[in-house]
Amino acid sequence: MTRQGSGRGLAVAYAATIFLSAFLLFQVQPLIGKYILPWFGGSPAVWTTCMLVFQVLLFAGYAYAHITTHYLSPRHQGYLHVALLVLALVTLPITPDPSWKPTNSDWPALKIILLTMSSVGLPYFILSSTGPLLQGWFSRTHEGQSPYRLYSLSNLGSLLALVSYPFVVEPSFSTATQSVLWSVVFAVFALLCSGSAVAMWQRSAETAPHKAVEEAAAEVVRPTWGTTGLWFGLAMTPSVMLLATTNQVCLDVAVIPFLWVLPLALYLVTFILCFDSDRWYSRRPYSIAAAVLLFLTVFLGSRGSQSSLLLQIVVYFSAMFCTCMVCHGELVALKPNPKYLTAFFLTISAGGAAGGLFVGLVAPLVFVSYYELHFGIVGFAMLYMCLRLHEDKVRLPIPGWCQPLLVPTALLVVTGVFSQFGRHAEGSVAVARNFYGVLKVEQQPNPEPERSKVRLAHGRIEHGSQFVAPGRRRV
Repeated sequence: MTRQGSGRGLAVAYAATIFLSAFLLFQVQPLIGKYILPWFGGSPAVWTTCMLVFQVLLFAGYAYAHITTHYLSPRHQGYLHVALLVLALVTLPITPDPSWKPTNSDWPALKIILLTMSSVGLPYFILSSTGPLLQGWFSRTHEGQSPYRLYSLSNLGSLLALVSYPFVVEPSFSTATQSVLWSVVFAVFALLCSGSAVAMWQRSAETAPHKAVEEAAAEVVRPTWGTTGLWFGLAMTPSVMLLATTNQVCLDVAVIPFLWVLPLALYLVTFILCFDSDRWYSRRPYSIAAAVLLFLTVFLGSRGSQSSLLLQIVVYFSAMFCTCMVCHGELVALKPNPKYLTAFFLTISAGGAAGGLFVGLVAPLVFVSYYELHFGIVGFAMLYMCLRLHEDKVRLPIPGWCQPLLVPTALLVVTGVFSQFGRHAEGSVAVARNFYGVLKVEQQPNPEPERSKVRLAHGRIEHGSQFVAPGRRRV
């Protein structure tokens, strides 16, 4: 086989391995969620906590890819990765141990984190590292070719897994069978990835870079700290919007698992479109759409559960989609030379994990209600203004007529968001938040004093009510 033919075959192997790894990543998420939901209750917080674990493992996988690519030779990278693949195979199948079932309501988030790590931690870590690691290998073995479209392919595999699970996998197989099938496909992935590793170090030895190529790579300008900060912010903000929107919709609309999967699918679509080609993202229409939809989000947020279900779903998810398109589109515009590819993806994963930590752990501890969406909107507006200030250095084009419009819009959105803080306490006797949601005791006055009531509510769901008049309090 000619060198050109072997290079094309290796590129196909990389692509297949990356696609399969992404597919397995997003098949295991709903599978683990289905296992543990009956154990911990049908709350969106269960899904949010699982997402937090997966985001942290994703960051760990990207960190592993970054470190090994920079500090190990191709041969040693291959040896280490094959050894980890074998170790991950030993941990299969991924069925959670029933001993993790909770016996009380203490620290459910911690229990979910430990359960998920023990059942799927190492295989998920290996799968998470595959995308950036093999893109780094591609850059080494296919000089002059951009590896970034492989990232779009990865997200396509993730989306296919996410969409196929509720419509194909879940109706066709029991949970136990799904676990076995996933483990079998992971074994196939391990073989394919091991073969790619061996072929990588063999081809790297054949095509060792010449001195002139090494000198040219050394001259590539290192991304500034300001650019790295924008990478982080442009990754963290969509993560916050994704998880916060899911929480908000489940509070004001309904606690339906489909409403947990749909925003994640939209989030992945923005990655696919933005990293596939520049033609899918244009700042002008998406920025204006995001501004308008965020205004509508703020308005609907002020009405709580009074607006129609369909209107809330459309506005909330459309706003999340447009903000994610803006953030991910600007990420692509700021992507570095492939020499810094693993650092780029490591920063993106760190931003995503930070967003998950904020929504999954910090917000329930420090907020009395679902204020994380407010912070996501404020963060998006402030990030946009930071991007504008940074643009003279990175020379990103922006239509002239948009410039006087969007910064005032961002400021108005921030003002509108801050005006909503405390609205959950208006008309309420008490407001409390725990792992499972926000509970409110609300006043329900009536022109006839004997008919005035207070009610216990979680979003649209009323758990009970009581008359206020002393003579009717026990009715």
